[in-house]
Amino acid sequence: MDLYRAAANKDNLYAIERLVRLLEQRGASPEDLEEVWSWTERGARQGSTTLQLTYARHVMNGRPAAARDRAQAVHWVRDAHTKGSSEGAYLWGRLHLLGWQVEPNVEVAAEAFQSEHGRKHPMALRHLVKMYAFGLAVPRDPHEARTLRDQFAASRPPAAMLQDLDRVLEATTADLDPAPESGKRPQRALWQEPPVYPGDLRRSRVSGSARVQYALDAQGFTRDVTLLEASHPEFGPAAVTAVRQWRFDPEWEGGVAQLGPRETTVRFTPSAGLEP
Repeated sequence: MDLYRAAANKDNLYAIERLVRLLEQRGASPEDLEEVWSWTERGARQGSTTLQLTYARHVMNGRPAAARDRAQAVHWVRDAHTKGSSEGAYLWGRLHLLGWQVEPNVEVAAEAFQSEHGRKHPMALRHLVKMYAFGLAVPRDPHEARTLRDQFAASRPPAAMLQDLDRVLEATTADLDPAPESGKRPQRALWQEPPVYPGDLRRSRVSGSARVQYALDAQGFTRDVTLLEASHPEFGPAAVTAVRQWRFDPEWEGGVAQLGPRETTVRFTPSAGLEP
């Protein structure tokens, strides 16, 4: 470790990258985190693509940074994606999916995740499974979702992530209950994707909510999802992205499925997990 520090102090990029990796592997003490951030920023500004993307992840997940540093992070992610980096493709898609420092755009996110280099990133595959399962910016395709799930499984992800995808696939391919001949039957949730807590708010630990309007298609998938209001601007895109990945067994009344617009409130708490 000391040898790498000595070389890193002479601006050896390889040594800086190795030092950051070793510090991350050693543990997460406050001292280590500060040193990781210091070396990451130094290496990033000296041109290491690896550390530029590490820097971007830190900033996206709530590391304090000035507006110019956020803009720099977006620039580095775009540049890495353009150069064919799988990590760059994943982060480019992620920031458009969440609307982080850019306008939310699920089509751009899907394009990045589906790119040749994007499909090499396990987390991009994870997003694509849900996109094909719900028809989010791509045609709904359960077979393609299952194929991508198997590719994701080959990367040996945490068991909880794989179980989450299996539950999604089960919920999005389940048959709806038969329509009642008469009377009223309430709407029943089959899957409600939880919102991702915005990384920029991690330090301030703000709680809040967003009110969203949506309708359903004949299979119970949400459509026409619209943000009505949010207690903090960054909750809005995260809420819309979550609700676009919901499915219900619709409400029935008098033999007619009630698919028309309705409203819901999506709540955010600092204890909610951040995306990796």
